Amino acid sequence: MPLNPEQLLKAVKLDGKTFETEEEFVAEFSKQYAPVDAPISEEKKQKVIGGLLGTLETTLKRETKEFGVEYEIDKKKPFQDTLAEVLGVIREAKNTEFEALKASAGTGSTEAVAKLTSEVDKWKNKFNDEKALREQGVTQWQQKEQEYEGKIKNTKKEYIFTKEKEKYTKFKTGITELEKIGFDQVFNSKYKNDTDENDGLIITDLSGKQIPDPKVAGRFLSFAEVLEMEGKAQNVWELNPHTAKNSQPQPTRTQPIVQTPDNGHPTRKIAQPINAKV
Repeated sequence: MPLNPEQLLKAVKLDGKTFETEEEFVAEFSKQYAPVDAPISEEKKQKVIGGLLGTLETTLKRETKEFGVEYEIDKKKPFQDTLAEVLGVIREAKNTEFEALKASAGTGSTEAVAKLTSEVDKWKNKFNDEKALREQGVTQWQQKEQEYEGKIKNTKKEYIFTKEKEKYTKFKTGITELEKIGFDQVFNSKYKNDTDENDGLIITDLSGKQIPDPKVAGRFLSFAEVLEMEGKAQNVWELNPHTAKNSQPQPTRTQPIVQTPDNGHPTRKIAQPINAKV
């Protein structure tokens, strides 16, 4: 069943509001929702990326302290440059420490080397975990963005369908609610709707193919034409009054028959059909 106006307004979070014209609704709708094909604003991108980078920078600063390295992060630099500098500082510090351990132990201390190697591996694992977390955050954002765009497209498509259906539906006088419901069920079981790049309504069968015009080769029926065709097929459509009048049988025309009696004076007799034989 198509959405009614109250359900549509609730779906787009505009319930409780009234609109005098379609333009008022579109203006209010546009304030809250961007078009489906609208690019994500630079402000929104920077907000998401900034949040992720802030988390990574805080974690990076905390983790470097575990290796005895104090590093002030310059937020004006790209994060990849900062990360490369931090890794360079840690590498240099640990290499210096490693060489000092080798020198103090003469031939080298297996235990000290193993400890240092473990610390370096710990840092590598931390870095990989943070990288995975950042990639996961970007993936989740992209999924939410696609979900958001899909909801907006479906809501917009249902709105256009409802408006077009209200515009072109011409039920017969005296139709019952049961007949209306039955027609909607039949129509929805045979067709589905979509929109083109210009927000024009496209009607197709359930396999997604447009409905060909039976009278004009290479032409497809519009939504209004398919709606009328099905309405007439289900006997719920208002017929053209001129067509209905012309389809009714016309009464037989008659003309009087004049006969002449034996006295030579004509006498008016009863009327009978024109095609009757005298």
